[in-house]
Amino acid sequence: MPVTIPATGTGTATPIISTDNVTADSSQVQNVQITTVAAGVLTRVPTGTQYVEDAALGTPTGTAVLLHASTAVPTAMNADGDAVTAWANRNGAQVVINAPHLGMNADPWTLTFKGAQYTTTQTGVALWTPTSGKKVVITSYQIQVGGTTAGTMQLWFGASADTTFTRGTDGTIFDGEFAPSATLKPGVVQTGLWIASTADYILRVTDSAAINPLTVTVWGYEI
Repeated sequence: MPVTIPATGTGTATPIISTDNVTADSSQVQNVQITTVAAGVLTRVPTGTQYVEDAALGTPTGTAVLLHASTAVPTAMNADGDAVTAWANRNGAQVVINAPHLGMNADPWTLTFKGAQYTTTQTGVALWTPTSGKKVVITSYQIQVGGTTAGTMQLWFGASADTTFTRGTDGTIFDGEFAPSATLKPGVVQTGLWIASTADYILRVTDSAAINPLTVTVWGYEI
């Protein structure tokens, strides 16, 4: 049985505080109603009856609870764990985006690079060995060759015991052929996102000949 507390003060005899009975244990909880006031008239706002999670919305019969969000680009909080305001556009769609500098400056994934230059034939040499339990994520790479020795070259992900490149099986980032000359020093630069399929996989370099020199630089981070 609901319990009401009579109004106090002046202006109305309508109760301003009430409680409601909890059937399970017969306890009483405060009953709070949303109201609006216009021209001195108080109107109780009905609560919605069609706002159930994971169910069809149907025809609402009351007032929905709206998300409070900012349309401005959020500024950084002072510390992890601080409360933040949701970010939405002016049509109400929530914005989910990574700032362009994510991973480059004081973020959980710090962008770093690995580089090496080879003058002899390489067979699955490790260029980037991740921290135990981590995956390597490559965001860009550059391969440059010199000399006059032609050969194929692969940049790929392999298990710790796998140093033999298998085309069509291993996680390949680059698989191509270079034919440098006295007047032509070919190379390739790519940006993108290449993620090792398995934690602890090593980024490796393989070539078919002693391309001299073969320079490989990669940028990325570990997750």
